[in-house]
Amino acid sequence: RKTKAVFVDISGTLLVGNAALPGAIDALARLKQNYTVRLVTNTSKESQRAIYERLTTLGFAVEPSEVFTSLAATRALLLRDQRRCFFIIPPATEEDFADVPRDSPDTVVLGLAPDSFDYATLDTGFQILRQPDARLIAINTSRFYATPSGVHIAAGAFVRALEYAANVSAHVVGKPSAEFFRAAAASCHLDVESCVMIGDDTGDDFEGAMRAGLRAMLVATGRFDAARR
Repeated sequence: RKTKAVFVDISGTLLVGNAALPGAIDALARLKQNYTVRLVTNTSKESQRAIYERLTTLGFAVEPSEVFTSLAATRALLLRDQRRCFFIIPPATEEDFADVPRDSPDTVVLGLAPDSFDYATLDTGFQILRQPDARLIAINTSRFYATPSGVHIAAGAFVRALEYAANVSAHVVGKPSAEFFRAAAASCHLDVESCVMIGDDTGDDFEGAMRAGLRAMLVATGRFDAARR
């Protein structure tokens, strides 16, 4: 089937830290001449607005609507299912969930929040998950992420900790879930068979996209390069 849209991972594919990878700006511009583009990311460290602003500051020609985040996909799920949430996320991303109820929470939402991964916070999440019909929502389950100083532990280990302690299974919203890729395709008014994923992570980007029905291309940068070393 003819390719109509290209999904490009951000961290490790276009950027490492706050630096554009060599050739990334021009490569994205060329893709946009021929395809609908979505810049897709699992990050739960930055709001959608902040990601867009960072990309444009670095010289990428993008529109806000072209940035598709696991935060946005998570928000849509929470509002659809009318969940009341306890968030373990960084303060910088709170704005993306401003309209999600938080009173008497029946759901724990977990992303990469290094300053919140303390015993008291995780135990609060554990207590909520002991309630009947409580749910654990994982914005992503990445094992690690790349920065200019190397790789660092990501949210996946903390998701697994709550799953084990509370004897629950997390609903994973971000990559590599098929739900994420279908939502990104729907934002382009396309089905997944018309889309191609480009990324640096063999699990989240390449294998996840293939399982969801997309074609996929792996680039030897970011997490792929770090894993080789």
